[in-house]
Amino acid sequence: METSRVVAHEVGVERSDRIFYQMRAADDARKGEIWKGLVGTTFESFKFIGTPPKVIIDGKDNEQWFDDVKAALELINVRGETYVTLFRAVAACLQLGNFTFEETLVDEERTVITSTKAFKALPELLCS
Repeated sequence: METSRVVAHEVGVERSDRIFYQMRAADDARKGEIWKGLVGTTFESFKFIGTPPKVIIDGKDNEQWFDDVKAALELINVRGETYVTLFRAVAACLQLGNFTFEETLVDEERTVITSTKAFKALPELLCS
């Protein structure tokens, strides 16, 4: 993934990496296979993607493209635990984008994570 496209893009004009949109657009059953924290999410649930422009490529929406990506990965034997691990890494990138930080009062060189909900979700995503 190209860092500049993941963390910053012109809202409503440019999109972040397409796999983010495709994974988020998947049905809840498919998202639950990857991480239960994705179930019920919206595009606005993740700061790195926000509200994307409506994009149809070759007649397919993001959910249909995600199905195609999964099928293509299966062709090269990426399935089961390997598939879940791969997409948990993608989900972790989205989750890290929700972190917020503030300077500490005792040392302006240090920061603390202030987004406790996003922070508490990360261990389950990465360690289960």
